[in-house]
Amino acid sequence: MFTNNSTKPKAELITARCDKRVKNLLQHISRSQGISMSEVISESIREYHQRHFATESFFAKEAELFGKYGSEKGNLSTDRKQYLTETLREKHRRH
Repeated sequence: MFTNNSTKPKAELITARCDKRVKNLLQHISRSQGISMSEVISESIREYHQRHFATESFFAKEAELFGKYGSEKGNLSTDRKQYLTETLREKHRRH
């Protein structure tokens, strides 16, 4: 458990299934490195992410994209045809 003055974020519990071979590998790495199985799994996931997604950071992309194009109109899904019609009329209106 982390103490309150620790800089580490609170750990969350997940459940995953693996075959006996993977479990044995996990236990072997944990014992040989002197770290917990949780630490082996966490580091493995970070390394996997870095290797396979090196050119993009998911969290950076998420922050960049989500909520970027808000319209302040809460009824766009229900009144989309009306808004589209108005926008097209404005666009093609003779000046």
